[in-house]
Amino acid sequence: MKKAISSAIDSGTLGDDIYKDCPITNKLEQKIADLTGKQASIFCPSGTQTGLLSMMLSAPLKGQSVIMGNLSHIMNHEQCGSAAFGSIMPTIIPNQLDGTLLISDLEKVIPQFVDPHVVPTTAIALESSQ
Repeated sequence: MKKAISSAIDSGTLGDDIYKDCPITNKLEQKIADLTGKQASIFCPSGTQTGLLSMMLSAPLKGQSVIMGNLSHIMNHEQCGSAAFGSIMPTIIPNQLDGTLLISDLEKVIPQFVDPHVVPTTAIALESSQ
């Protein structure tokens, strides 16, 4: 198996994805876009990168907040990259034993008014990794 993979890499046509001249990446992204009925897709080589991208798309402006559970993977195993790289303020509430979040806990932390001094909540991060 290793030889087959190495051979495919050695004989494959490679390019730089930044210039959209990597036929392998282009084909993969187009296949996923077609499968999902979307115009385009993006390949992320790691779960960490994918998680950070999803967080930054959910809170695109600096200082926005995403609610997440205290046991969530994003909170405990990503070195808080969403805060470091995305300038996202994590709002932490307790996870239940089954990984869910209580509606009553969510209601307590979502601002019920607009005020420039209050961090706006833009998303709730739910995970199935627990």
